[in-house]
Amino acid sequence: MTGKPGRREAAIDPEEGPLAKFAYELRILRQQAGGPSFQELARQSRQLGEPFSTSTMRNAVSGSVLPTAEVTAAFVRACLRHARQNRHLLANPEVLDHDVDELVDRWCQRRNELARPAPAEEPAAPPEPAPAPPPRRRLRPTAIVVAATVAVLGGVAAVVGVTLRTAEDPPLAKPIVAKSATPVPEDQIAERCRGAWQRGPVKIDPCISTAPEGVRISVRVTSVEAAPDVAVHLWLRDATTAQRVADTLHHCQLSFTAPGQTATCGPVLIRPEPGHDYVAAANSETGTSPVPAMWKDPNATGLNSAAVTWPPR
Repeated sequence: MTGKPGRREAAIDPEEGPLAKFAYELRILRQQAGGPSFQELARQSRQLGEPFSTSTMRNAVSGSVLPTAEVTAAFVRACLRHARQNRHLLANPEVLDHDVDELVDRWCQRRNELARPAPAEEPAAPPEPAPAPPPRRRLRPTAIVVAATVAVLGGVAAVVGVTLRTAEDPPLAKPIVAKSATPVPEDQIAERCRGAWQRGPVKIDPCISTAPEGVRISVRVTSVEAAPDVAVHLWLRDATTAQRVADTLHHCQLSFTAPGQTATCGPVLIRPEPGHDYVAAANSETGTSPVPAMWKDPNATGLNSAAVTWPPR
């Protein structure tokens, strides 16, 4: 199923720069996967537990904005899932030879390289000092009063702007303690967990399970390299409404001294609204921030576990 044809995409010249080339090659991947519509890619992302809208999938290859790592991963996974379901549409079946996780990692690494700030340029030499201005005419008392009023009003406007920006900041996450990892039976991994996926210096694997009193969410974290400061974030998402569940964001601060070390953040017990499907959502970042950088983006979902229904039917 390729979905209904959408509006024609604007052409992209890959020679215009790294962002244009990234979007251009994502378009090639989509065509190699059988040319699914953006509506179909959004549907596939929902099936994979990474629900993104049709417009988000379209914007990922617009060439005008760099997609988030989550959107990039969901786009690639959706393309490959569509390709496997529609082999008869493939002009070149070699796209199916790729390991999904390895291909997703490569695309996300490329995306993260584009997101890094460019090195600062050497400061230019200071310009020659301008000639001194002619003496200014002294203001009359009435003019001085007007100038002072404008300055005070400008100060009030600046303070109001800062207050508004502060009000939009998200609340701090609830800290949780990292626990030693415990083995999970193989037959439960596909049902309740996602499978480890790399986020910077660590791999994270969000998991969810049901209990009579609610759902339990956790995230297993494995170091890929030494990382002294890793902030891990964990929250509950309502897969039925495609919304975050309010007041469920938790933060776990970890430190790894070598590759291959593992810890588990959680579990956290949450009693959500009955009758919905839920996923555990997780993210990790280098640093100590208690709130993920993506949190102000309502479309950002983090890495999601498999979905469960609570209470179980």
